Amino acid sequence: MHKKLLLVVGIVIIGVAFYWFELKPRNDKQECFVKATEAKEQALNADNNVVMFGLNITRANYEKIFNDEYDKCLKAKGY
Repeated sequence: MHKKLLLVVGIVIIGVAFYWFELKPRNDKQECFVKATEAKEQALNADNNVVMFGLNITRANYEKIFNDEYDKCLKAKGY
């Protein structure tokens, strides 16, 4: 009985560790990627509307928007 309890506790600990160190970071990074992509697409759409007024945003600005949003999201999640 005592060995079975230790086995169950060990399996639970391994499961929690796997979730915390493998699945959670992967899901968080994927969520941040989606948020950053949405922010970049929103900037692209806004730029398409602004171009007719003679203003323009360069491609580097879109990458900066993506990178800034991605980094901000990761920091909010503790990475």
